[in-house]
Amino acid sequence: MSFSLRGIRRQSALITMAAAAFVLISPIEAQAAFQSSAGAATTVGTATLNPVSGATVSTSKCGTILTAAYLTVSWTATPSTFATGYTVTPLLNGSALSAISVPSRTTTTVDVPVIRGLLATYPYTFRIQAVAGNWTSTTVTTSPAYNCPAVA
Repeated sequence: MSFSLRGIRRQSALITMAAAAFVLISPIEAQAAFQSSAGAATTVGTATLNPVSGATVSTSKCGTILTAAYLTVSWTATPSTFATGYTVTPLLNGSALSAISVPSRTTTTVDVPVIRGLLATYPYTFRIQAVAGNWTSTTVTTSPAYNCPAVA
């Protein structure tokens, strides 16, 4: 019996093509299983961002007619140690002006530039909130309204 080399090559090529066709045509089924035996505990806490207290306003920096006028707003720090600062919002005749950011929990005083009254008075009150990230405390509003007179 003699085998030709050409016949063996042809037969090998046919077997290879048949195997490739079988792999490509036959459905491939994949199976997977997942098991988890680990337990995880999640601790969830709650907190309240407490407001400031003892808010006061001082007119000691109203200056003279030739200098800038400031009202000094002071408060007692929030007892919430996770607070990151405060927002102080001046209100002129009850209308909110641009808020002032105080970026420290331990800073409890801010000088706010105000309009000095020449022929009229400009009454200011202030809203103060403690801040921690996106949290804000309830608002504390100073009372009564304060202004810097024309001549101090």
